[in-house]
Amino acid sequence: MCTTSQVGHDSLIRKALDLYREDTGAYPDSRDGLEILLAATEASGHKYVGPYLSDPRELIDAWGNALRYECPCTRDSADYCLWSIGENSIDEFGQSGGDDIGY
Repeated sequence: MCTTSQVGHDSLIRKALDLYREDTGAYPDSRDGLEILLAATEASGHKYVGPYLSDPRELIDAWGNALRYECPCTRDSADYCLWSIGENSIDEFGQSGGDDIGY
């Protein structure tokens, strides 16, 4: 179950990802990861207005784990996958019985 702060966290990162896509024409790929949202440099020769996030802690979940990001998403038809590995700190995204939180 997501808490209110986790839902707000999710919205902040999704907004940053959408702004990045508006500026560059694509979401960051898995190689660049979410960290590129913190950068103030040109990305892959595209127009880039970042940084889109100001604090590296915005990429950390409620249990102190780095949020996971995959683009393109290989788990479903979404443009990207964004998830927390949850309290147990084990990446179980897409597996039944796990505590991961998909955003």
